[in-house]
Amino acid sequence: MRWSAFFILAYLLIGVQIGISHAGSATAAHPAIVLLGAVFIALNAPRKVALLACFILGLIQDLMTLQPLGVSAVEYALVALLVVNAQDVVYRNHPLTHAFLGLVCGLLGAVTLLMHAWIYGLLRRKLNEAGLPVGRELLGVLYTALAAPVVLGILQRMTRYFGFRTVRAASRTRVIRSAGPRWS
Repeated sequence: MRWSAFFILAYLLIGVQIGISHAGSATAAHPAIVLLGAVFIALNAPRKVALLACFILGLIQDLMTLQPLGVSAVEYALVALLVVNAQDVVYRNHPLTHAFLGLVCGLLGAVTLLMHAWIYGLLRRKLNEAGLPVGRELLGVLYTALAAPVVLGILQRMTRYFGFRTVRAASRTRVIRSAGPRWS
């Protein structure tokens, strides 16, 4: 994977996410565009690269928002783990696959954020004051699932700029190189 293309993508996705967040009110639900970027990377990159890239993407988002450091990083690492294990059984370019992955990964991300809010509330004894924003998170998951075919469709057309190499392609080149001449 070309890391320069990854950091440009991360910059653009976080910029769009911040723009969408500030376009509505602070309590309004919005799609998780950076989460869809993590799904894109996990769909196309090899396992180790995808896990590292999604964790870094989450750390960058945590640094740009008011969330505690590591919440989005853990969320996107879990998303990458889920999607990388499904790489071989999904059709990467189909809009229904994109919508389904947006829904499932959005739910996983919402559960992660809600668990963090619940545990933080228990530790601070402020659970009754703030409450859990379950409705807003579920509406955000729905928006993410609806935006997934568009966002992932656009990103899938740009895979050649990222230089993704699958594990199968890497192992195939090693086998060809190590085979040697057949006549000896």
